[in-house]
Amino acid sequence: MNASIYFIAVKGRDMSPIKIGTSKNPDQRLSLLQAGSPDELYTIGVTAGSYKDEALIHRAFSGLHMRNEWFRYDAELEFFAHEIIRRGVNAVRVELQDRAQSGRGIRVKSIGGIERIRLGVARRSEVAA
Repeated sequence: MNASIYFIAVKGRDMSPIKIGTSKNPDQRLSLLQAGSPDELYTIGVTAGSYKDEALIHRAFSGLHMRNEWFRYDAELEFFAHEIIRRGVNAVRVELQDRAQSGRGIRVKSIGGIERIRLGVARRSEVAA
């Protein structure tokens, strides 16, 4: 069985921290996390990926790192999570690598047809289609 990258958040909570991890069985991983959490968790999404891909995503959003595999909510992180789930890691690999190397927000002309024009954190209104 191949590994998958998963994104998990707290259910019913806006701007919840996001857990980015890799597992061969994401459903089982959610169950294990749920057993130790006082809040109800849910899987935002899952996509094929490797531990190396997970490490790249972690580096790209290291400025949001809280603890272990948990990252502070950020609109740009949410945007990338949905793009990775929808299109796969390879489709946004260059943007993730640029972000990881620069250590700051990236200028993205278009990802999936969504226009972005500035450096830094995107606001929800900027990523609305």
